Parts: sequence; structure tokens; C-alpha cells
Amino acid sequence: MQWIVQIVRHALAQWGYFALAAGLLGEDAGVPLPGETLLMLSSFLSHKTHTLSLAPVILIGIAAATLGDNLGFLAGWRLGSERRGACADR
Repeated sequence: MQWIVQIVRHALAQWGYFALAAGLLGEDAGVPLPGETLLMLSSFLSHKTHTLSLAPVILIGIAAATLGDNLGFLAGWRLGSERRGACADR
């Protein structure tokens, strides 16, 4: 599991807040990404290294998670009925 921490740490160092937003948004929309790991590691890095600030990490976390949940719901609502109908015909 150490490899995933290295990947997440590199993504946060390279792209910062954008990596956090993309990871959380994607995970909450249904893509298998390490969103919680990104959030925990970015809050830890904001405390220890001061490369990220804690207030934007919290705000981006809330906004990306909420938007990702809504996008996941919308995708399920739009595409779910088509898939449900296809499965019912079998």
C-alpha cells in the first residue's frame, strides 16, 4: 500500500489543489479513485509542509465531494433507466 501513498503524494506535489478536486470529484461520481486518501494526505501535507493551506483544502473537499455526488446521481438517473430497461428485456 506504500505505492499508492507515493502516487498520491506526487500528484499533490505536482498539481496541488487541482489533483485534490479531480480525485474527490471523480471518486464521488463513481470512478474508482483514492479520494479519501487524497483528502487525508492533503490535509496532513497542509499541516506539515505548508505547501497547501488547510482552508482551501476543506473548501475544495466539500465542493468537489458535493459536486461529484450530484454528478454521480445525475449519471445514474439518466443512464440507469436505460440499463434497467435493457436488463428487464432479457
